Amino acid sequence: MILGHPPLTGDEIAVFGHGVIDESRRADLMERLEVLRRMTADEPGTLAWQWYCDLEDSSVLWVYELYADKDALERHWEHVLPLLSGVGECFSTPVTARRVRPLEGSS
Repeated sequence: MILGHPPLTGDEIAVFGHGVIDESRRADLMERLEVLRRMTADEPGTLAWQWYCDLEDSSVLWVYELYADKDALERHWEHVLPLLSGVGECFSTPVTARRVRPLEGSS
């Protein structure tokens, strides 16, 4: 359940991921994420797009994205893929991500 939002339909796809920021590239990463945030803000089917710093290690960045369905996720990737060039270089470890669906009965 997402408080304040209609119940999930079960078609949604969430993306959870994390990576360790190369501190010498933090400012560059933050600029890139701001551009991505502005692009994503009005994307049809993008329900949530949030990045978090770990409370125990501020160099660890966590991502949570939620899309209405597979088509919305694919449109998002087509939209932002050209901007992702070089983002991986801002991390000292590979960024890992997993796509997941809501657990049946959890919304």
